[in-house]
Amino acid sequence: MRVAGIAITKNGSLILKKISKCIDIDIYNSIRISSDGFSSINEITGYLFNKYDAIVYVVAIGAVVRIVSRYIKNKYIDPGIIVIDDAGKFTISLLSGHRIANRLSLIISECLKNQPVITTASDANNIKSIEEIIDTNEFNILGDVAKISYDIISKKRILLIDECNLNLNFPENIQKDINDFDDRIIITRRDIKPKENDLILLKRDLFIGIGFSSDASCTDILNAIQSALKLLNASVKSIKRIATIDIKKNSIELQKVLKEIKCDAVFYNKNELNSTGIVNGNIYKYVGAYSVSTASAYLASNHGDMLIEKIVFNNVTVSIYKSGNNESK
Repeated sequence: MRVAGIAITKNGSLILKKISKCIDIDIYNSIRISSDGFSSINEITGYLFNKYDAIVYVVAIGAVVRIVSRYIKNKYIDPGIIVIDDAGKFTISLLSGHRIANRLSLIISECLKNQPVITTASDANNIKSIEEIIDTNEFNILGDVAKISYDIISKKRILLIDECNLNLNFPENIQKDINDFDDRIIITRRDIKPKENDLILLKRDLFIGIGFSSDASCTDILNAIQSALKLLNASVKSIKRIATIDIKKNSIELQKVLKEIKCDAVFYNKNELNSTGIVNGNIYKYVGAYSVSTASAYLASNHGDMLIEKIVFNNVTVSIYKSGNNESK
């Protein structure tokens, strides 16, 4: 986790230095207390906002609210924002609490021996939130999280449909196989739309290995991937990563695909692909590898479960694996 700290006073800087003895933190001081410091807290916030997982301010909380308000987007991508008063009495979880700031606030509070302030309802009631139960980097979430979270806290009965057999540790009012319920939480890879009282947790654990000719367009590649997923009744949003041979790294069409699907890619050289021992197709004479799509999906998934070995759609080859326990990050 990358953490930044911002101080505008000498006391604030000393507090951040104390925190640095407990966690890794990059400290940014105002020019008022350091000759090479920042001159504008608004500008330094804009610079740091998308580069760090969390930002710790030793600044008045009202000022922090005004500063970060212009940069925030949503709780799934915003950094955790933590505020500490200049006397170091309180550590306050301000933003992205469930995902980052609450836990980090407790760590910092323990370091400073001060009072943590956490106001999220689930934590106040000692109930795990959805964001704490799942790793939000591993799921796409569809539906009204706020409503379902409120209903969890209100002890309403919620039906759990776990199509991926993940056996996550939900609160006791979320149960499988009940007939009388107020909401549903559905864990799936299927391409389904949530109904009014549904929360869909789309598991992102599919690794798509592809091989494609130099004349393949973005549309060709997308159509091939979507056709393969359709065979599994799986959503494009279940894709964790696309994998292929390294000679395709600079493919403009592939970059368009990644932007459209909103995932990243991993690339393997011919020796890495050949190390799998997988042989399919007659491509060695072209790229020096015995397999591209199947071998790359196999490697990216950390030797996971094969769902589709290889399917050819015109000038694109697609293989699909489900992730192993420790797939490449």
